[in-house]
Amino acid sequence: MFTNRSANEINIRVVFYGPGLVGKTTLMQRIYDTTREDQKGKMVSLQTETERTIFYDLQRPDFPEVEGARLRLHLFTLSGQVVYAASSKLILKNVDAVVFVADAQRERQEANIASFEELEGNLSEQGLSLERVPHVLCVTKGDLENAETLGAVLSNVGSKVDGLSVNGKTGHGVSELLNRLVGEVRRAVVEGRLKEWQESEEEEQAGRESTARARLVGHYGQHFGEAEHEYSPAQALEDRPGFIVVEHKPIPGRPFWTYATAGLSLWAQHADGPEPRIEFLAYSPKESQAVVDVLMVLARQIHLLDETDVAYKTFDTVTLPGVGLLHEEFVLAPPLESDGLLRFPDLVNRMEDVRFTHAITGNLEESVDVAFIHVVPVLPDELELATSEGTPALLEKMNLAKRGKDFGWGRKPRESALRKGFFSRLFD
Repeated sequence: MFTNRSANEINIRVVFYGPGLVGKTTLMQRIYDTTREDQKGKMVSLQTETERTIFYDLQRPDFPEVEGARLRLHLFTLSGQVVYAASSKLILKNVDAVVFVADAQRERQEANIASFEELEGNLSEQGLSLERVPHVLCVTKGDLENAETLGAVLSNVGSKVDGLSVNGKTGHGVSELLNRLVGEVRRAVVEGRLKEWQESEEEEQAGRESTARARLVGHYGQHFGEAEHEYSPAQALEDRPGFIVVEHKPIPGRPFWTYATAGLSLWAQHADGPEPRIEFLAYSPKESQAVVDVLMVLARQIHLLDETDVAYKTFDTVTLPGVGLLHEEFVLAPPLESDGLLRFPDLVNRMEDVRFTHAITGNLEESVDVAFIHVVPVLPDELELATSEGTPALLEKMNLAKRGKDFGWGRKPRESALRKGFFSRLFD
């Protein structure tokens, strides 16, 4: 629980917990879809190769106040089959309330029991128990032919509270679930069973960085479509915020794969370089791990700079030898995206939100611009032109803005991209 006294709000972290494929995400989506736009934050999805974390916040007028303060719920879940036990423990950190979602199907009863026991064990490691943590138990898929009764499901998991049957697809029982959850939370606050979150300085900073990356990934999604994958470096970067490379499928009007770093702009990006801070963008006519590899290497190059180096973001060209790719020369092109992308963050409608730049500056009143720099693989003659006359001259020659962005990732050595027909596969 976190009390925001200036806003007169009590913030409650709620985790939807249960076995994989039980319908946790569907329930959260139903609650989100039935909440007005001005009463909820953006739904954010953070996806790795194995798991996906979904979260958003909401404050509805039908939530009764608690001791004169409004309730704001922050809803979290791990989607699908959770692979790592550590993920289940992490999502329960600082939990205030739990919604346990069980599956009514007979063949899923053992999975319910295992997940419920896992929940109790993870809470116990934090010094918590379901006797103190407000919680609601609900059962999905009760309309199927192979479904157990509600009472039987609750008895199997050893529940000591009444449960309810819900259906996230039809909405059956979802309002009752939310009302019961709010009631349990209010009772726990009044009885003093919930404690204020006490994060260390490192945890607080990590939370801001995670929020910043999430908002940037969500912003990309508005322009590039929903993320297909998120790739993390094999090793964490010491004394630096984390970053990821986000992969987006082709969509109508953008017939190529889009790759973008997210979190790089949280770094100081020394030495004494001018703002704005950067995120890298790259495009490929087909899905390519090579693009991910290059963006990872570029990010690490920035990490290796010290105070005596020229600011990396001022480079027009860069050579990356030994990365195992067909291309070793690249130009860092000025942004070619729409104004909507370059204006991020957009705070017109939600001024109360923590800004993306808050994670960078620590000051809500400051604004740090983020430039989205295109990474373009080039052949030797293209690099020579970029080096001698500057990146803008190369871009004008290649006519990238008008003829598309088939930048040739993974292509074998051939004629220069300056020659006619380079973009014929997609745009001619």
